[in-house]
Amino acid sequence: MIDRNQLALYLHIPFCLQKCSYCDFYSRVFEPETVKLYLGALVGELKYRSSGWQKPVTSIYFGGGTPSLLSSAALEKILEAIEENYRLVKNPEITLEVNPGDLQTKAKLEDWQGLGINRISLGVQSLRKEDLKLLGRSHSSSQARRSLSILASAGYDYNVDLISALPGQKAEDHLNNLAEILSYRPRHISSYNLELEPGTPLAEQMKQGLLPEISEEEDLRAYQQTRQELQNQGYQHYEISNFALPGFNCRHNLAYWEFRPYAGFGPSACSFDLQERRKNSSSLRNYLTNSLSHLDVPHEISRLDQRGLTAEYLLMGLRLLQGIDRRDFRLFFQESLSDLYSREIARLEKLGLLAESGNKIYLTDRGLLLANQVFRAFL
Repeated sequence: MIDRNQLALYLHIPFCLQKCSYCDFYSRVFEPETVKLYLGALVGELKYRSSGWQKPVTSIYFGGGTPSLLSSAALEKILEAIEENYRLVKNPEITLEVNPGDLQTKAKLEDWQGLGINRISLGVQSLRKEDLKLLGRSHSSSQARRSLSILASAGYDYNVDLISALPGQKAEDHLNNLAEILSYRPRHISSYNLELEPGTPLAEQMKQGLLPEISEEEDLRAYQQTRQELQNQGYQHYEISNFALPGFNCRHNLAYWEFRPYAGFGPSACSFDLQERRKNSSSLRNYLTNSLSHLDVPHEISRLDQRGLTAEYLLMGLRLLQGIDRRDFRLFFQESLSDLYSREIARLEKLGLLAESGNKIYLTDRGLLLANQVFRAFL
């Protein structure tokens, strides 16, 4: 059964050199003076809210934005605040999202390692310069290759993010990226389809017909061949978009998929205590004003009813290739999965989207391709 007496911490670092054309995460332009104020506010929030989050912390994740823009001194200040106010397990997973342009020397990696950061998530996205330009990335292909070489030679635990299904992209373009990435042998690979988020520059260009359509046929071929190649290379496909060498699944992200508690800090960050969801306001100005005044930051609380909680459990758990366990569902909700969703499960099994083995219910290969159709059935 899943151990829910543990906690994942997320730190949102909302600063970037420039905004990517596809990104809808909350971010602001990097300004040293604002960053200095933000660090004080973030430490203040970590201290203010610590009494409500005293489960053992198994993972810490610096996301953004571009956390790798922070100095080692700034990262150390945040980690010290966590160590002083939270209960850390021995050797927690500590991940730093890194823009390849920020990792061009071995000394930089050694600085991070000295702080206890033991996992890097490298935002490569593509090794093709035309793709990087389309996506509005601030790094170059050569910088990506340099950072990959540094990580590989150091034997570091790192993930590589790749994006497929770009406008006009052929399956071979993505597969060529993948083949080169595999030559560095990262321990984890996240291969995502491009999501056209409303209001982003890329979505607006698509809406105006300024870019070629995204080919569903090429997208399908890229996904299927990505799965096959990674499995051939010894990677385990453990979540819809995530692959890892044995023993290197992302512990932090598993907290979301396994329906475990997590606490988020910084503007726009989300928290979940298994009953309520909290979302901090997406306003750096408000965040700074309240945190520096030793007040709780502006936020919204959503309390989920039983139906909302069970739907959330299913939507998260079915993303995992192993699926969900009927026994864990009953233990957590004190109700049978069949009593609540027998009709939906039967229909999805008839469509060939879900399958069962013992107590497990999971997506079929066809279900992986049509996961959103499965998820909608439980909403």
